Amino acid sequence: MNNIKIKFANWILNRPLLELAQQRSMVISKIGDMSDPINRHLFKLYVFQKSFNREHWVDEIYTFLDKVLDCDWSKKHLTFKESEYYDWLFYDYFHNFRNKPPTIINIDQKYRNIFSKYKNEEIIKGYSIKEFYNLCDSFYNIICPKLEKGEIDLNEYYNIISMFDIKN
Repeated sequence: MNNIKIKFANWILNRPLLELAQQRSMVISKIGDMSDPINRHLFKLYVFQKSFNREHWVDEIYTFLDKVLDCDWSKKHLTFKESEYYDWLFYDYFHNFRNKPPTIINIDQKYRNIFSKYKNEEIIKGYSIKEFYNLCDSFYNIICPKLEKGEIDLNEYYNIISMFDIKN
């Protein structure tokens, strides 16, 4: 009987459906891993309006989004729905505070170390974590359908990312 169980387990493990599920899971993890650097760069764009690094941060965000676009999970190049991208890049990132809803304090703490790394940068006057959160929400609502379609035009991206150009 034990031999039959082992053969059945091996048969299950060698099934394409399980392979697809494992591959899909790995790709989801990769996309989730990119949410932190993307959102950190968005935060820097938001709070350091006069930085010389802004163009670099904009390009980095595009590069990370391009990596997300490269994430398919089968030989047939299966991609994800916009709602899935939204969840992994925005919702899970901002709402993953030990199963608590996001608060201004939680989000602000997430970015405190950025200020210490950029001590010489001028911070936008009266910046608001709530405003930043809302900008990110708007950004992902525009970007995620483009991720689902599989392309983000660079010129269009520059227009979208400009929503973070809030003047003092």
